[in-house]
Amino acid sequence: MTSNPDAPSTDKEPANPPRQSTIDLLASLPGAGEDSDFARDVEPSLPGRKRRWLIALTASILALLALVWFCSGAKAPNAIEASTVIPDAVAKLAIRLEPNHPYLAEYRRFILIRNEEAEIARLELSLDSGGFARTQLYRQPDGRIIIQGYLDAALLDPARVNLKHEFDVDTSGATYLGAFDKDRNGDWKFMSSEESPEQQLLPGGG
Repeated sequence: MTSNPDAPSTDKEPANPPRQSTIDLLASLPGAGEDSDFARDVEPSLPGRKRRWLIALTASILALLALVWFCSGAKAPNAIEASTVIPDAVAKLAIRLEPNHPYLAEYRRFILIRNEEAEIARLELSLDSGGFARTQLYRQPDGRIIIQGYLDAALLDPARVNLKHEFDVDTSGATYLGAFDKDRNGDWKFMSSEESPEQQLLPGGG
């Protein structure tokens, strides 16, 4: 059987040849065989690139936060304490301020009663949210000590070394002894009535 040269060819090229992926095209280049460094490095680098970008972004954010912290000059406050001798007793009364915030001047306030050997009693007062740490001492005619703050108070019986938390204590008729407060240098200390005259302690400021 002879073929007709004028007959149309039955071998047709596909209208839309399959498209090769970018990786296949790159891998088909000279020097990009399966065992080449190029072939080993191209595919794994794609998901790793996103991971490295996230790591770099996180590191940048942390560095920025550290810079803001450093430039602000903020630092965590330390616990501070001052004490005075309780009248007619061998024990000392201290007011201790412990930080309640990483860098803001907010303090937890504690009354501590100590003798020469150990701590005898402890009582927590209301939180000082800023500027309300001043604590005034009074002595009642019966010998009990009033420890008066802005929001609350305490009664101390020196004979029994007993502390009682109060919110409203009448200081009329009691003798003002002095106050725990910061002096002109910013040092927390106990100051006598001559050094720090009595103030009216109000929640909105005193």
